Amino acid sequence: MLGDETGRIQSGALKSYSPVNGPIYNDTLFHGKLLQNILSVQLSGDDMIMVDLSPTDPPSSWMAGGIQKDWIADPGALDGGFQAMILWSFQQYNVGSLPNKIGKYRQFKQQFPSHGVRAAVRVTQRSEARAVADIEFLDRKSGDLVARIEDYECTLDKSLKGAFRRHELE
Repeated sequence: MLGDETGRIQSGALKSYSPVNGPIYNDTLFHGKLLQNILSVQLSGDDMIMVDLSPTDPPSSWMAGGIQKDWIADPGALDGGFQAMILWSFQQYNVGSLPNKIGKYRQFKQQFPSHGVRAAVRVTQRSEARAVADIEFLDRKSGDLVARIEDYECTLDKSLKGAFRRHELE
């Protein structure tokens, strides 16, 4: 659904995320090759994280006989926003997180750009067990708003840290 662009996320001063990008899929995140789209990570204060994301491989690389050539909504980019929240939860609470629900998804362009997006995540509510955030997906070249997730909710749980490192849930 195409929508308006009101309420854009504004970032403050950005600083690099540690650990740097190379090891995040070995040390922090559990995602397989098809969803390893994070190129860089930056933080802004305690309630903001931004990730630059590469485009997801085309549908034909995910499934045989795919009915479309290109993604309308890039699944790796959307999951990259969720992965950003995992990195944020480790940075803030030293625990992992998993999605519970999405309040609203709106897409402002016909499809995600072929050169990738930046996900800007603003945490709007948080506790040691739960976080709520808005996630914007911006064209990495033009800065145009491509899509927005409002009221993304995730559970934060210390038991996820070990599961993520093993790359499997019990």
